[in-house]
Amino acid sequence: LNYSKPHTKQPDTVQKMYEIEWSENDKWNIEKIKPRIQRFIRVVLQEGEYMVDRALEIAYNFLYGSVAGKNQRSYLFNPVKTALNCNTQQEKIVALFHSDPPLVHDQRELENLKEEGFASDITDAIACLMKLRKHHQRKREDYDHFMKRIVTDDIAFQVVKIQDQVKDENKENPINNALEIAWENHSEQLDKNGKSYILYLIKKALHCNTEDEKIGVLLHDDTTNEIKLIKDIKK
Repeated sequence: LNYSKPHTKQPDTVQKMYEIEWSENDKWNIEKIKPRIQRFIRVVLQEGEYMVDRALEIAYNFLYGSVAGKNQRSYLFNPVKTALNCNTQQEKIVALFHSDPPLVHDQRELENLKEEGFASDITDAIACLMKLRKHHQRKREDYDHFMKRIVTDDIAFQVVKIQDQVKDENKENPINNALEIAWENHSEQLDKNGKSYILYLIKKALHCNTEDEKIGVLLHDDTTNEIKLIKDIKK
């Protein structure tokens, strides 16, 4: 498959091989064919950046929209801060799904993510990060057992490593400082399409490569077309 992806830093033409499940018995059954084609289109034409955006939307809608309580902001901030400090798109997606309360609880929900187009390496890492329940309904595995399991998955291990690093740095992390400032200024603001402006800023920041680019995006106000000059943001 040869295809081009405009407005990205990738080469003009990308060449990849994909495998699609197919059956002779299904070839005239449009109801069976359609979801496979839809998933194929999502994976091929909207992979990477689109999937990061989709993961953020799921996390935002669940952690800040559906989960009630005064800790909504911290529920969302923890995975977002981790994702903003990740380097690869896979790590960012997994970080956004690694939350407390969890977005993914069981195998059925993992299958739903696959149907949405999230790749197997991502769903495998998410599964690896899921705290396992033991015999007692409310008891979960201990931390040592959890760590022994995640070292078997490179993406899961890197996400936990970055998560711990972000927690240790706390307010000394410049990206997190910029996120806090952006949230204070724009958490109740809507963009020109009537959607959450802070969500728009976080999406843009997640697609930046360097720390300075992420900070610049988070502190930029497109609604007034100016940059909020925050002194000593890195201190």
